[in-house]
Amino acid sequence: MSIEAEHNPLPSGWRWVSLDEVAYKLPTGPLFDRESCKSSGKIPVVDQSEEGLVGYHDDLPGIFASKEQPVVTFANHTCAVRLLKASFSVIQNVFPLRARGDVDTDFLYWLLFRRIRPSFYGGHWPKLVETKLPSHLS
Repeated sequence: MSIEAEHNPLPSGWRWVSLDEVAYKLPTGPLFDRESCKSSGKIPVVDQSEEGLVGYHDDLPGIFASKEQPVVTFANHTCAVRLLKASFSVIQNVFPLRARGDVDTDFLYWLLFRRIRPSFYGGHWPKLVETKLPSHLS
């Protein structure tokens, strides 16, 4: 259990859960890099920057998202979390997540936003996976 889970009691009906209980990682499709992106196009390419956009391409999107089926992304190095409601592609080390079962995607975004702060240059995905998250799941 994480330090946060050990020291923060939850309201009645809530419990600590793993990321795997509330979301699953989607396949990314082809990965892009800065050199393969254009300054305009049909499909945005999400990166790890503060803006979250490295460019565009005109092929099929790597991840299908919509208002009805949004996707949350986690950037492995910067820990940036985004909620996307239109199809997109990603660069390396940006992980798209879809909420599981009855979990609302906006709630998933809230769970992950600023949950992990970058503390060194390197991969933070393992830290996110082992972090316990508060949830009202039964």
